[in-house]
Amino acid sequence: MVEEPTYFVIEKIFRDRGLNVIGVPTDSQGMLVSELENLLLDGLKPSILYIIPAFQNPTGLCLSNDRRGQLISLANKFDFHILADEVYQLIHFDELPPKPFLAFDEGNRVISFGSFSKILAPGLRTGWIHAAPEVIKKFSDAALTFSGGGFNHYSAALIREVIDLGLLDTHVSVLREEYSVRSDAMHQALQLYFGNEIEYTRPSGGYYFWLTFPEGFDSDRLLTSAEKAGVSYRPGNAFSESGKFSRQIRLAYTLFEVEELKEGISRLHEAYSEYSIE
Repeated sequence: MVEEPTYFVIEKIFRDRGLNVIGVPTDSQGMLVSELENLLLDGLKPSILYIIPAFQNPTGLCLSNDRRGQLISLANKFDFHILADEVYQLIHFDELPPKPFLAFDEGNRVISFGSFSKILAPGLRTGWIHAAPEVIKKFSDAALTFSGGGFNHYSAALIREVIDLGLLDTHVSVLREEYSVRSDAMHQALQLYFGNEIEYTRPSGGYYFWLTFPEGFDSDRLLTSAEKAGVSYRPGNAFSESGKFSRQIRLAYTLFEVEELKEGISRLHEAYSEYSIE
């Protein structure tokens, strides 16, 4: 089970491994637990629930504390595990997000994971797993782990030194400050160029804006015009196989400087204006 919408490659990753994937609707507080419960009561017997609880990709929203507790209760009642993709947990701005999912865990249901790619350097492709000791032991005792052939030892050793020297905390603080500035710049540019033409929730952390355009809008069709104007985005339907998100697009503000973000939104609006005339 996954959120709908969700990380744009996760459904394919799961299906490539022989898993059936079922989407569960979301709202401004995250996954609709009532919808999930209805599926479970109707006989669905999942193995895992994959969820991005903090500054979700693509919506930028956080799962509420109440719903985190409710999901744990359902996991215990219906016997499934929760894979909490918490790679954005540390990228918060003015307010702290809810506590990591493991803080709500009862019954060793949660397997949380993070990534140094999001908080140190993208090319590292190294992360960590956070779970109950009994769960961690299953990973640490696995043949792949024991053989030493499945992980980037060189990067891991460097990261350990960065952590021990206190440099990671300093770097994450810099990222929070800079990403907050960039998020604000994108917000200001969206207000300037689009105004009330679009809807979105201003993110309080993470990497993304999730924009909703008026009825009849097709984000796939606009993409060609946008790229001709020198700007790009991820269309909404990339984040779900349901086809329900043609009115949405995801924008990332972390990759670019403030002036580049302003120029990018200007070009996006130029392409949208031409799209609207057609």
